[in-house]
Amino acid sequence: MNIKEEFRLALRELVYPVCVVSAFNDETNENHAITVSSVTSLSFDPPSILVCINKDSSIHSSLKKDSNFNVSFLSSSQTEISNLCGTDELSDERFDNCLLYTSDAAD
Repeated sequence: MNIKEEFRLALRELVYPVCVVSAFNDETNENHAITVSSVTSLSFDPPSILVCINKDSSIHSSLKKDSNFNVSFLSSSQTEISNLCGTDELSDERFDNCLLYTSDAAD
């Protein structure tokens, strides 16, 4: 096993909150979601958290200055959601069971 694999396995033993970050890309009209474990509090004033997203991730282009996004903290019973948003092969299924609300739906 190489050092990169050993490091990855060691980090799996640490307790982090598992979260899903989701966003809508206005330019492509696509929803994106990703499972993240790099979420931490940053400040109380203003209330801020820090979320780390790899710039090669498909959600990255949706996360721009002044854009809206959502951070959902998952419980241990939400493993299926974490796996769904953390697997590239399942990316087309991420929003299959979601009811998306738009301003038109509220009228």
